[in-house]
Amino acid sequence: MEEKYRFGANEGKKIKTKNGAELTVEYRSVVLDPKNRYFVNKGEPFVANHASYPAITELCYQSDAKNNGKLITTLSASAVEGDSSTVACVMMSEDEGRTWECIARPKEVLFPELRSVGSMAHIYELPVKIGDMPAGTLLYSYNSVNYGNREDRKSGHSILAVWRSFDCGYTWEEYVVIDEAGGILEGIWEPFMTYCEEDGYLYCIYSDDSDPDHDQKISYKRTKDGINWEGENGKIGTGTGKDVEPVDMIAMDFVECRPGMPVVTKLGSGEYFMVYEHFARAPGPGSGCPIRYRKSRDLADWGEANDCGTIIKDAEGREMYSAPCCIWTPHGGDCGTIIVTAKSASNQNRILLSFDYGETWESVEDPLGSKVTDKVGNRLGYSAGLWLSEDKKYIYYVNSTNSENDPEGAQMIAFAKLSIK
Repeated sequence: MEEKYRFGANEGKKIKTKNGAELTVEYRSVVLDPKNRYFVNKGEPFVANHASYPAITELCYQSDAKNNGKLITTLSASAVEGDSSTVACVMMSEDEGRTWECIARPKEVLFPELRSVGSMAHIYELPVKIGDMPAGTLLYSYNSVNYGNREDRKSGHSILAVWRSFDCGYTWEEYVVIDEAGGILEGIWEPFMTYCEEDGYLYCIYSDDSDPDHDQKISYKRTKDGINWEGENGKIGTGTGKDVEPVDMIAMDFVECRPGMPVVTKLGSGEYFMVYEHFARAPGPGSGCPIRYRKSRDLADWGEANDCGTIIKDAEGREMYSAPCCIWTPHGGDCGTIIVTAKSASNQNRILLSFDYGETWESVEDPLGSKVTDKVGNRLGYSAGLWLSEDKKYIYYVNSTNSENDPEGAQMIAFAKLSIK
């Protein structure tokens, strides 16, 4: 089958909102669909049996200006044909997301015994020089893990590591471990990277299962050189993993509360807006896994760590659950628009918009909604990616949805280019 192709209709479809803004689906495309054969950088072929955990960025800081504007999507895809030693995939589009090709499948080098590689990942292009890495360096932060025995908290091993690329994503070097911990019950997960202009640090925000005082918490480490990561009380580590404790952002006093999967965007107000899932085993308001948010003027200081934040609900009182993502765009109203996705919302074919910095929310149709079936599993709509184009005119959106080849039993990664006025 051709490596590059399109999918679906909806091109030019307009979705009206109650506040008068209009969300337009410019076009959609397939990033990776199981059962198709892909060729890594036009060489080694592979066929995936599933695809999940997409993230996206637009190249904007490349020294060779002809590379700026290319889109990079990273995702997890285990292979049923070809090299199955890693699940990481790097996809590139040179035509604003209309078509895609696989340019790399980075491998785990530092801990080759780990089996699930490159999952729960985030892709980030450095906007400035960090240490010896020039602006334009791509950082692929991810988890590699051996889950171990799920009943034994002491077994298993997980790392939060980073690959870097100096050539737009074609080749990768695994160069640093930010943190490491145990397996399924004591691991570290779901990194999100961002550079803070105010203090000059590169932040890695992530979910941390390793603290025995908390079922899970959201933490960060930060760096000025990309190698040595600063944690709690300003202590600086050596880039070898669990040598400094991270800074707690959200860590609830009730041990069985699990905030996780953090994503941060900066609002037009100058505030940082963080969205995350908050699983609570206790019954009552906020039980289950609702999506919450918090805001802060300082990326390094989010106030009281035991503040669990505000649940996001639309005008009808409907909540969103699991695996959120968010982005802010200056278009759509005087305060711009916050867009939030989540697994449960995507399965219901909706996303949420706020035109007042999160005070109120409105549900609209999800351009990449999915259909849950008995065979397709539980990763549809799980862990989407959003990115605002360099010219601020468009939102790039990737998510897992039903495969065109096997819509009842597999999932693919799809892309939508959106605009809002």
